[in-house]
Amino acid sequence: MNRKQLRILFCHWRGWPFGGGEIYLFKLMRALREQGHRISFLTQKDALNEKIGGISWHEIAPAPGWRNAKAQWRAICSVLGQETPDVLHLHETNAFLGPYVVHQLCRRTPSVLTLHFAGALCLNGTRYLNDGGICRHPVGPRCIRCLSIHPGRARKMLLQWLWVNRLKNVRCVTVGSGWLKSFCMRNGFPPEKLFDLAPYWHEPERGMARPEKSRDMLFVGRLRDNKGALHLLYALARLKDLEWRLLIVGEGEQKDRICDYIRERGLQDRISLVGTVPNETIWSYYVRGAFLVFPSLFPETFGIAGTEAMSAGLPVIAYDAGGISDWLVHGRNGLMVHRGDVQGLSQAIRQLLENPGLRQSMGRTAHEDMSSRYSRSSHIRQLYNIYEKALVR
Repeated sequence: MNRKQLRILFCHWRGWPFGGGEIYLFKLMRALREQGHRISFLTQKDALNEKIGGISWHEIAPAPGWRNAKAQWRAICSVLGQETPDVLHLHETNAFLGPYVVHQLCRRTPSVLTLHFAGALCLNGTRYLNDGGICRHPVGPRCIRCLSIHPGRARKMLLQWLWVNRLKNVRCVTVGSGWLKSFCMRNGFPPEKLFDLAPYWHEPERGMARPEKSRDMLFVGRLRDNKGALHLLYALARLKDLEWRLLIVGEGEQKDRICDYIRERGLQDRISLVGTVPNETIWSYYVRGAFLVFPSLFPETFGIAGTEAMSAGLPVIAYDAGGISDWLVHGRNGLMVHRGDVQGLSQAIRQLLENPGLRQSMGRTAHEDMSSRYSRSSHIRQLYNIYEKALVR
């Protein structure tokens, strides 16, 4: 069936493929352009930006507060005049656009929002309580316990509250997991505005791993407290009686602590820190691995690294955090461990290391699950249907 070609303006504060959400966004813009849609992109000025051929690119100064909001809105009006978009597709914008501009945009143009990060619906932007625990409450009176008396911090939290409330004016919101959908509903988003759409699709043309023939575990992600890399090292320190290697793919502020722990435990010959690798290279690590360990302590909105590994035919061991249970079925395509349970994580790793046949069967099932659930054609079709709903509301 022939469908109308749309003019779509995407907006994200990052103009380069920093992480899973941005990589998905860049793939999505390319895919829609290939289908004949006219794609434009609005982002902030940054030396790291990587322009995409065939996509109209616009860079303006960030103004997340009130001081330069009117000037930013005039710059955006100029972009809207040039592109005349049918649909505005917002991604992460809270560090880029202020509440006033978001409100004006949603009034003027049919809008769709993709939520990549639950912290966007939080006054301190983290979803963590002051004691380090995860906050499961909606924005509201309970937030008082996290409020700051520092004027600058208090101002930032007020702007975040206004920004969250302005987002509720978008016509449609895509959410990557059942956990995130439930979280949005608790924060006052009407259920009729929420649409399930995972920020991922399977790419069958890529190679397949042979997990039964490898002893290489993988960790792929930022080296920061909430991603759980140190938890993985704590678990592996209990498994010195087994043969294994770990490849850590990623960078971050926790790197020095990780290196210190590796030296203290004498694990230098077993663990390699690869650093950051381009997205087009990451697959070469998946296809040589035995399984991926995804010990995120933060409630992931989806968990793209896990689905990528499964697409390559790897089982995944993960903490049960956020939306991971949408694609990881314990005992079928991987193993789920209670969040923060280092002993349980160690036991799950031992189980897969000692059972190559189990790794093989789980990896095969993981690949089948990804190919049947997350096809590119289905993803684009679902998104187009969401755009159509935004246009008629």
